[in-house]
Amino acid sequence: MDSITKNPDILSGRITSVDVFRGMTMFLLIGESTRLYDHLSTIKGNSFMQFIGTQLYHHPWHGLNFWDLIQPFFMFIVGVAIPFAVANRIKKGDSDQAILQHALKRSFLLLFLGWALYCIEPGEVGFRFQDVLAQFVSKIFAPFNKVLFDWTGDLTVEIMTSLATWAALWYICYWLYKNRIFIKI
Repeated sequence: MDSITKNPDILSGRITSVDVFRGMTMFLLIGESTRLYDHLSTIKGNSFMQFIGTQLYHHPWHGLNFWDLIQPFFMFIVGVAIPFAVANRIKKGDSDQAILQHALKRSFLLLFLGWALYCIEPGEVGFRFQDVLAQFVSKIFAPFNKVLFDWTGDLTVEIMTSLATWAALWYICYWLYKNRIFIKI
C-alpha cells in the first residue's frame, strides 16, 4: 500500500489539524456566546476560576489575555486554508477569473453580513445571530436549571445554564457536521 492510501487526511481532502484548530476556536466562541466566561470571572473565593474567566472573557483592553488571540487564530486558519481551497478549485477546473470572482463575492457577502449584524445599536434592531441562538437555547434550559440548582444560588444556576447552552450549541454544530449540512456563502 502506498503512503497516500494510508493517510486518511489525503483521502478525505481535509487537513485534520486545521479542522481541529478551527473546531477548538469555535468551541471557545460558543462558550463566550453563552456568557459562561463572564459568570466564571465573578466567582468569589476561587482565584483559579476567576483567572480562567478573566482569560476567556471578552473585555476592554487591559493587557494581553488569552481571549485576545481568538481573532488571530481565525486569521491563521484562513491563511492556512486559502492555498488548499484555491488548489482544490483549480483541480476542479475553475479558472483564475472564476476563483477571483468567487472570493470577491464571498468577501463582500461576509462584510455585508458582518456590518448588518454588528452595526445596529442596542435599543434599535440589535440582532446578532450567535447571541440570538444562544439566548433562545438558554431560555429553554433556564427554567429546568432554576428548579434543579436553585438551592445552590443564582451564580450556579447561571453557570449551569451556560454549560447546558454550550453543550446544546456544540451538539447542534456536531449534528450539522455529521449530517453534512453546511451553509455556504
